[in-house]
Amino acid sequence: MSNEGFRIDLDEAEKAASRSLPSAVQRLLPPMTTLRAHEGFKGSGSFDAADRFESAYQGWSDTQARRLHHLWDVLNGNIEALTEIIKLYRRVDGRI
Repeated sequence: MSNEGFRIDLDEAEKAASRSLPSAVQRLLPPMTTLRAHEGFKGSGSFDAADRFESAYQGWSDTQARRLHHLWDVLNGNIEALTEIIKLYRRVDGRI
């Protein structure tokens, strides 16, 4: 087993922490909101033709919204952790 150390491209990591990951987080918000609104054929809260499927649909959409929210939390946690890692490495490298 090799012990060559850990390498990180801080500039690329900073791009991920400051642009890519926050962009992904923002893109999760609209579908989460829509799923939680229980959107029917005629808009929010309206199910008319889909009444008999309402409870199944609500259960499915709630599950999907919870999964997206968990992903949103995980991505935000990764942004925070990566930002701290970048600060630490730059401090160690004397770049801060």
